[in-house]
Amino acid sequence: DEMLTLGFKKELNQILDSMTQPKNTWLFSATIPPEIKKIISSYLLDAMMVEVEKSKSDTSVIRYEFVQADEDQKLFALLQFLSLRKEERGIIFCKTKVMVTSLTGQMKAKKLNADCIQGDMKQIERDKVMRAFRSEKLQYLVATDISARGIDVADLGFVVHYQLPDQTEFFVHRSGRTGRAGKKGYSLAIVNQWEMNQLKDIEKVLKLKMNKI
Repeated sequence: DEMLTLGFKKELNQILDSMTQPKNTWLFSATIPPEIKKIISSYLLDAMMVEVEKSKSDTSVIRYEFVQADEDQKLFALLQFLSLRKEERGIIFCKTKVMVTSLTGQMKAKKLNADCIQGDMKQIERDKVMRAFRSEKLQYLVATDISARGIDVADLGFVVHYQLPDQTEFFVHRSGRTGRAGKKGYSLAIVNQWEMNQLKDIEKVLKLKMNKI
């Protein structure tokens, strides 16, 4: 599914088409969007599906809260939040590469120790940022959902959803970056009035009740 998201649908189909019989094909996917269903129907004929039960969000480990702010006040809300957690490290998630770049620039202008990873960066640049973040030389990481896949950093104090993701599963993946190894975690969503309905949908699907602050 990530290869499709990154725009490699044509190449993926070429690989699958070029494979000769006999073969065993295994497909692993966290979600089953329409494009994945097309691959299943085209290449995995009479396939057996094994589905792992979704784990329930552990609200006793991660504290979920949200703050409502107009779009032009989101940065102010974020800065207020960070000022209250000066000693903690965290990841700020955005939905688009453009927002990641813009927000990182705004944070750096405020003299915050922040950097970003996003899809347009070269791998060597991403690795450099991740080394700094893992070694605690970097306090704040701004990232998109795709670029943050596979990130496992110990002792993160919080995650911030600066923009809500398109898929509920991404919200779970984001929040799961904190509250690891038995430690308490914190997940804050900064939402405008247009995102409130989406936030309610996330609460309903995940059976969460987020506190408004």
